[in-house]
Amino acid sequence: MASFCIPEGYDDGQYNGLLSSCVLSIAEVGNSDTSLDCVLEVMRQSTDFFDYYLGDSSHEVFVPTLYKLAGHRLDKLERRPEIIEWFREVLNFSIEHVAEAKAVDNTIAASVICDLIDLQAVELLPEINALFDTEMVDLCHCGRRSEVLDDIVNPDYSGRLDDCILYIHQRFDDLQRKFDRR
Repeated sequence: MASFCIPEGYDDGQYNGLLSSCVLSIAEVGNSDTSLDCVLEVMRQSTDFFDYYLGDSSHEVFVPTLYKLAGHRLDKLERRPEIIEWFREVLNFSIEHVAEAKAVDNTIAASVICDLIDLQAVELLPEINALFDTEMVDLCHCGRRSEVLDDIVNPDYSGRLDDCILYIHQRFDDLQRKFDRR
């Protein structure tokens, strides 16, 4: 695995979008196999690396990029039972350990719930209710229980990917506006 370092004095106070720009460009001009490998390698780096190069922008950078590079491989219907069982295991672990806030905290629990909204995982409503019963779910992140349950069973819910910006110029401009400190 490649290891990246943070150069001393590299940040001059302006938006440092070098890595973001590279990942955005790979999504536009790369091929799905080798480019996906490069993006996944970047995603394997340390937390310090992510904090320095991406700050809070990793979702805006990686989700649309991964969708563009690997979206054609996503056949959720074929693997849905496997995905649901994996989430069932995650939920049961979360229910058991969320109060300790060691392996799972309230924000991670809420993030899992957001993914289940996107999947419209009606099969997991009992586990989702049990997780809410722990009172250790970040409601600011995923919403109140009634909203979550409504979003899961509502077939008109479009999911977060529809909110992703897939046009490179708009993606870069938004990142620059968000992080430029001039």
